[in-house]
Amino acid sequence: AGFCILVVVCTIVSSSALPRVLDFRNSELELQEILGTVRDTLSEHTGSTEQHTLEVLLAGRTYPVPAGGITINKNTLPSVGNVHVEWKGTEGTVFDGGINITGFHNRGDGVFVAAAPEGLKQNGEWTKLARNLFVNSVRYTRTRSNASELGFGSFGMATVTPQGYQAVTTVPLEWKDPETVEMVADFTWVEHRCPLQQITPLNQFASYPQESDSCNFSQKFPGSSPGSSLKQINASTYEDCQAACCEYTPKDACKGIIYHPSIHGCYLLNRPFGPNYQKQADSFVADMNGPPPPAPHCNISVAQPCWDAATKPGYGEVTFPTFFENTGNITEPGQWYFNRTDGTILVFPMAGTDMSSATVTIGIRELLLAVHGIKSQTFSGVTFQHSTWGQATSPSGYIERYANVYFGPDKKGTLVPPAAVMVSNSSMITFENCQFKQLGTWGIRIYNASQNVIVQKSHFNDLSGGSVNIGNLNDTAEESLELQTAQITVADNIIDGMGKEYRGAPGFHTFCMRDSFIMYNKIHDIPYTGMSYNWPNPQGPTTGDMTYSPKIGYSRNNVIEGNDVSAFMSYMNDGGGIHTIGRSLNTTIHRNYFHDLAASVGKNHSTFAQSIIYIDNWSSFYNITENVVDNCPGTKQGYTFFQDFPGENGLAHDNYITTLYVRNGGTLSGHGAKCNCSNVIFVPNGHPFPSAAQDIINAAGPRV
Repeated sequence: AGFCILVVVCTIVSSSALPRVLDFRNSELELQEILGTVRDTLSEHTGSTEQHTLEVLLAGRTYPVPAGGITINKNTLPSVGNVHVEWKGTEGTVFDGGINITGFHNRGDGVFVAAAPEGLKQNGEWTKLARNLFVNSVRYTRTRSNASELGFGSFGMATVTPQGYQAVTTVPLEWKDPETVEMVADFTWVEHRCPLQQITPLNQFASYPQESDSCNFSQKFPGSSPGSSLKQINASTYEDCQAACCEYTPKDACKGIIYHPSIHGCYLLNRPFGPNYQKQADSFVADMNGPPPPAPHCNISVAQPCWDAATKPGYGEVTFPTFFENTGNITEPGQWYFNRTDGTILVFPMAGTDMSSATVTIGIRELLLAVHGIKSQTFSGVTFQHSTWGQATSPSGYIERYANVYFGPDKKGTLVPPAAVMVSNSSMITFENCQFKQLGTWGIRIYNASQNVIVQKSHFNDLSGGSVNIGNLNDTAEESLELQTAQITVADNIIDGMGKEYRGAPGFHTFCMRDSFIMYNKIHDIPYTGMSYNWPNPQGPTTGDMTYSPKIGYSRNNVIEGNDVSAFMSYMNDGGGIHTIGRSLNTTIHRNYFHDLAASVGKNHSTFAQSIIYIDNWSSFYNITENVVDNCPGTKQGYTFFQDFPGENGLAHDNYITTLYVRNGGTLSGHGAKCNCSNVIFVPNGHPFPSAAQDIINAAGPRV
């Protein structure tokens, strides 16, 4: 009898206990419904003090993400005692922010056409957010026109106007949907995007005004031409500067002009401007008696306020674009176009693609998952796939500052790009064995005082931005430990194919953080810097009374170790294998392997990296130990560089390199602050590394 009573009591306790498993593997419920079931289950046990894991087993299928994404916070998922919720995917579990396109037919020239689904409409109109299309998981490129082929460039025939450009070709008049065409302009380490407003024909092909038959000027170009001059004068307008050149004596001595509108500065040149020409947004140059400019055929107006920000010195500094995107002129396999005028999707498939059975997907959700103000959640075995980001389509456009951080519409502040997965003000959050792929922005952002967050053993592939973005741009001076981003671990991940759309993206990026680890990741195929570490605001100064001031950042006690970084700097310039900014106390860059720099290799767009170990503005208190650099010759400064600007851009100081192995790592330029280096070991090309260096190479990257 005693035994029976014991059994009854245990059964009663068990029936009222929080379950260990909620199994949805054979359920047709969607994500919001599953979240609701988990919420209801936890709500029934809010008084529980149990400490265990609740496993939420998800089906091995695609879960469409609803508009606005899935949000997990205290309202949607109440906290119960010490319960840890583990969202477990099985093979094929996908949180998908895309929409599939079906019904393609060949229009007769190899281009396939399908009707756009109603899911691509917003408020009754076709969306502008359709930026990324994938055919059988292969990213296709939006149609584009090379700007230089249309007469845009340093000595092209297009001209800059207060509203945008005047073009000497009629090609832009053929672009079907000007409001979705983007002007894309590269500028050293950033790439800007502005949507167009309209394209209008010029009814009569105007010619540029010329002073007289004996005093003609070539087309004016935005830029400068450093060098000798006859004279500098004040001139209220560009035309006044022209007139001064015409009237200069002796006759024909003045060969051209440089005009700076902001200071009314006019330089009369004794030479043509061309040999010393430099692109510059806030000045103009022209030659006397040069060839007359061609007649413009159309006006291209760029959307405001993007155009003002793009051309403002210190912001975009754009003169001419690199290319125009989404122009509708499909010319080669791998391109696509969304024709909003008739609601059709056009795809030029790559060789061997059967469009009758192909899976064609467009990312339409800007957010897949938000974790906010909550703790104790794990996501394992889940794929986060297909998203978009609409910033570049807005009138403010996308004017990049650094690492996809962009200027706000007021041209004063800067903003951090979003990610498909956002983790804010949360703790004890883990992403393990997940995939982040084919996303229209960054993979995951961890910010707003999030602590004890782990991203490990996951794969980031084919993203428009970078992989992991850590910290806040505006909490540099935060002194409260509870409000700092801390104890973040990014380890044993594969990060490849970043920056497919926003090519200023590094492999990963951090702002201020403390007590954190970036370890044993494989980082490959990056258009800009491999690892971008620390970006306080302000960046300095970090000398004198400010050396330890809390106003310039709380970054400390961080470890960047064992990372395998390769094929970085394929598109942008001026970055490196690792690029640091600002003070980071007791921080170690240890046993990393940097190899096969992409800059200046083959057809890569990038012409140079700044350095491989690039210790930039106000960087201080870094211990750089036992790293390897191999096959990285395409640098401006060599295998290491320590910034030496004493002013705003900041002197790097109190940094130490101990044991660095270099083979084909380029030649030091001799510029920069003196390196506190010891035990730098050079290995000739074709010779093997010492065993200690080979051990570092073998250990780099994800641990099995």
